[in-house]
Amino acid sequence: MSRKKTPDVLSLEGKKCLEKGDFRAAEQLFARALAAEEHPAHRNNLAAALFYAGELERALAVLEPYLKDGDPLKVNPYSYALASRIHSARGEKDKARMRLEQAVHKYEELRSAAR
Repeated sequence: MSRKKTPDVLSLEGKKCLEKGDFRAAEQLFARALAAEEHPAHRNNLAAALFYAGELERALAVLEPYLKDGDPLKVNPYSYALASRIHSARGEKDKARMRLEQAVHKYEELRSAAR
């Protein structure tokens, strides 16, 4: 009897694929993790795999629900920073700068709350 892999196990396997440069395998694993559990880490990891695979529009589309929503429990500095990298790669410097500023602001906000 085979057991179904948990989202966390899928995510760990996806990270290993990312480290090896197997972005397509990572994408599939992160997509499965996200389908099983809506979680910021799974969404960010899927977007990162797509970004590294050169799928800029798809990567941004994966992040967009969190970026648009702005829910503080979902969006984090990494989400904004990755969006900044994607916009920069697309030549959208103003959008890249805006997302980077949001990343810094969110980081500072979280750091202040932790004190």
